[in-house]
Amino acid sequence: MQAANYDLVIAEIPIEFRKRKGGESRLISNQTIVLGLLADMLRTHRRIQDEILYGLKKVERDNKRK
Repeated sequence: MQAANYDLVIAEIPIEFRKRKGGESRLISNQTIVLGLLADMLRTHRRIQDEILYGLKKVERDNKRK
């Protein structure tokens, strides 16, 4: 959206970020842990699906041979 097209005024507002006392942000470290757990869960889920699919194809192939 172009501010000039809507007769809006562009203003820069200074923002001061305060540094946390006691180290780095907990939010980022918690997000990293959650994303790691989610990735591991998805990997495990996909591996189980692959094993099930392989088993079904094997059974189907054996049934066709009979």
